Amino acid sequence: MQISLNTILLEPNRWSREKIPHRPIKQLLPMIKKYGFNEIELWQYHISQFSQNQILNLADFIANLDISCSVLGAYPALHLLGNVTKETHQINRLIQFAKILDVKIFKIFAGNIASENLNADQKRQAIHHLRLLASQLDSLGILLAIETHENTLCDTLNNTEEVLSSLSLSNNVGCCFQPFMNHNTYEAKNCFDKIFPKIIHIHLQNRKSTKMDCCLLSEGDWIDYNELLPHFYKMGYKGDLSIEFTAKMATPDNPNIPVETVLENAVLDRNYILSLWQ
Repeated sequence: MQISLNTILLEPNRWSREKIPHRPIKQLLPMIKKYGFNEIELWQYHISQFSQNQILNLADFIANLDISCSVLGAYPALHLLGNVTKETHQINRLIQFAKILDVKIFKIFAGNIASENLNADQKRQAIHHLRLLASQLDSLGILLAIETHENTLCDTLNNTEEVLSSLSLSNNVGCCFQPFMNHNTYEAKNCFDKIFPKIIHIHLQNRKSTKMDCCLLSEGDWIDYNELLPHFYKMGYKGDLSIEFTAKMATPDNPNIPVETVLENAVLDRNYILSLWQ
């Protein structure tokens, strides 16, 4: 098991429409390393406007810090993919960037429209694009992880199982498990167990349900990680655990919360994970 830091938690504009980074990723990486994180999940928008030369430079910068960029998190709008679309050009660039950065897992949302709002033809088209994406990544030796997340094709257990079954001939396809299931730890465990053979990456976050504020993993009531983390361990999960959100993150209304404050909380989460991994 490896614990990685998702760079999205250091970005105040993570949920804004434009998603323009507040700080350049090269400014953040030395601080990430200072707080003992040697593995990162890189948020797409930290590099989406980079040129190839900038990515090559970033790859050298990461290597010199002795950090591994094991996962790249991307958010393709599957319904907009096609032969000559802007969305296709963007995802193709990200795939090439992933290769340069020696990424092991290309993590994606399965589109950005809730499954109930897609008709049968749209779902077939989305699965078609997922197969093409898996094939592209497989040719580069990269795994594709499809995230369980609301407002995507994988927004319920049944839908997730259907998507994974539709892609069963693609040997490099797995699942990124995010336990968002109705704020119910029992349902999260059940979902995890059902798709466990396909889970290759896990996102960790917790919230206080009264306001849905992100918080330390140990302090939220969205999910009981005192129960869930040992369950992952007992099931024999050996992949990455990515700290996606933590307490006191910067926001567009308060963008200048010190990076060190956020990283200190991520360290508390890391220590908490390790204390329960038994």
